[in-house]
Amino acid sequence: DRSSRNDYGVTHSPIGGVCDEDLFRRAVREADESCGRGKPFLQVVFTTSNHRPYTYPEGRIDIPPRTGRMGAVKYADYAVGAFVEEARTRPWFDNTLFVFVGDHGAGSAGKQALNPETHRIFSIFYAPALLKPERREIPVSQIDVLPTLLGLLKWPYDAAFYGKDALKPSYQSRYFVSNYQYIGYLKGKDMVVLKPQREVEFFRDGEAVAPDGRMKDLEREAVYYYQHASGWRTSLKE
Repeated sequence: DRSSRNDYGVTHSPIGGVCDEDLFRRAVREADESCGRGKPFLQVVFTTSNHRPYTYPEGRIDIPPRTGRMGAVKYADYAVGAFVEEARTRPWFDNTLFVFVGDHGAGSAGKQALNPETHRIFSIFYAPALLKPERREIPVSQIDVLPTLLGLLKWPYDAAFYGKDALKPSYQSRYFVSNYQYIGYLKGKDMVVLKPQREVEFFRDGEAVAPDGRMKDLEREAVYYYQHASGWRTSLKE
């Protein structure tokens, strides 16, 4: 945050902290220091420029700051590109796996209907010296990112992930969506939405339908996942 950045310099401070360029500049510096000590490193960088009021440094892109989301998106894209090009000049680049993933879509909040289309986010695993380029079109869940990363790194692990390695042949596509009121679970063309007061809605191909046996199975799975996840504090104590 701002208070820990004085030794690296802050060029621009949006409402959420520091601009994306400052964050990535810090990330490169930290990676250089770890590499210089011969230490492997893991970094998590959370960018904030793509948030209201959408401020970012002047002169970087052809859309002025404070004019809306598209400018903030373009600036974020610019900052990521500059970061990758800077990282490419470093000795640790060829031995580093980068993961770029969104935390949520632009219209995924609200309190009413769940629309899976507003929950689409990107997920990119980037390591040109380690991974062959390919594109996967199957829907995966955000919680699948970490198991997939560990699979790419070929690291064995013992953890009770809800997510799965999306690159394994055994992977079955399913994913979770939610807003401030409703929680949903999707498999293929089927979606179940759990609502307050134990209300449930069922959708197939985006249309509301009466539940059949397959939908009732989907409902039981959804209840299991969300109810089990709600007890995470108890699970940690155990």
